[in-house]
Amino acid sequence: MTEVKTRRSWRGIGVLMVMAAILLIPCPRAEAAKAQVSAGAEHTVGLKSDGTVVAVGGNSYGETNVDSWTNIVAVAAGYTDTMGLKSDGTVLAVGDNSYGQTNVGSWTNIVAVAPGWFDTVGLTSDGTVVAVGDDTYGQTGVGSWANIVAVAAGDSYTVGLKSDGTVVAVGNDPYGQTEVGSWTNIVAVAAGAFHTVGLKSDGTVVAVGDDTSGQTDVSSWTNIVAVSAGVDYTVGLKSDGTVVAVGSNGAGQTNVGSWTNIVAVSAGAEHTVGLKSDGTVVAVGLNDDGQTNVDQWLLEPVTRISGAKGTQVMIEGAGFGVKKGKLMVGTAAPQIVAWTNSIINFKLTAALTPGEYPINITPKGATSPMTYGRPFVMRPAAMHFLWPNEGTTGSQVVLYGRYFGSKKGKLSIGSKTCPVTYWYMAPESGKSMVIFTVPKGLATGNYNVTLTNDAGSHTFPTAAFTVTSSKSENQPDQESAFPEDLPDNGE
Repeated sequence: MTEVKTRRSWRGIGVLMVMAAILLIPCPRAEAAKAQVSAGAEHTVGLKSDGTVVAVGGNSYGETNVDSWTNIVAVAAGYTDTMGLKSDGTVLAVGDNSYGQTNVGSWTNIVAVAPGWFDTVGLTSDGTVVAVGDDTYGQTGVGSWANIVAVAAGDSYTVGLKSDGTVVAVGNDPYGQTEVGSWTNIVAVAAGAFHTVGLKSDGTVVAVGDDTSGQTDVSSWTNIVAVSAGVDYTVGLKSDGTVVAVGSNGAGQTNVGSWTNIVAVSAGAEHTVGLKSDGTVVAVGLNDDGQTNVDQWLLEPVTRISGAKGTQVMIEGAGFGVKKGKLMVGTAAPQIVAWTNSIINFKLTAALTPGEYPINITPKGATSPMTYGRPFVMRPAAMHFLWPNEGTTGSQVVLYGRYFGSKKGKLSIGSKTCPVTYWYMAPESGKSMVIFTVPKGLATGNYNVTLTNDAGSHTFPTAAFTVTSSKSENQPDQESAFPEDLPDNGE
């Protein structure tokens, strides 16, 4: 115990871990949502959409020397080091290497990395685990682990989440922080200095270990979608984008009650960082080394999950399970295209009334669902422009827009139904195109255009199309391409 307390020398700092698997890339066995912000002891790291990395704060060991990094897909800040996971499954590291904790250059096929105090743990694509660095307490003794889908590292101990929702741990245990053998239905884990946190599939949270500052008082939390453990405090992200926290607050690190629209959180030593849905970053807590100076950062904005019937959606997270479970969008069960522990692709096969619908995920074997952090937004059709916008009866016209739906609907000019020769919606972007013929029997003049699909009827403003006595020279065909400047309907 004496040595343990001595090693918490910097204002009682321990190790911090974000959510479940910290660094990740797509792979056949284990995937997870990419980590874009991570708080270390005295520094903060952010991943930009172009694969480069930014960092602020203390740099005593070179832990913020990340300016030259490229092709990074996730970042993690440790005690006095920083890890960057590359798109090819290799790992970069800068910072303190007094125990060999940054000797990760030979690692391959890595999908998650968790930097501990003086050790680093890596999850491979086949569910096994590797580790380097200090092994005083057996914290790197993970060579026999299998079927692991996420890892976290605390102060001289290591935690692994298994595909069946159980948890394993090795290493230092003065406060019972590794006593996780009875946990079930866990979908994410986080390790603080001397406490361990588990997120259950029903959105509740469990914790063991040191509770000196109340950091394990999480039993009342509900609707949690992500957890992060600081040195002696714990942060939870709720499904509505707000944040809760318990534990030590000496530097204001738990003052997160006013945060909204948050999609990711990271707890450091005495500062907390949150990523907002628009790609901006907020931070509270100790700033003596500039570690909370993130207000100028703009990381990749999080696109809203939205579309119409036929839209294909990819959601990212952690703890979905390696075997296909159940997913519901409101009361509709979509078609599952692909399912991994951290990425689910699904296609909406039911028409819903425009509005927001919760996405509920039930991992295989779980008894209750967890609600995804953002709802699915069912979009009404958005009609942007016609080409040409005038012509005789019998002319062909192309209508461009979004969210027309994948199933052929109905087009009308005035009160006349138009013959439709082509109806298409791109499943990923929602970009839509319909080619139709101006019906006979219309007098010359201005007419509104109405599109009717599974979600209802949608009308262009009056004078959207003009029937003339002379035919337009511009005649579209099925090879017509989407204009590059097609509006995105606010997404």
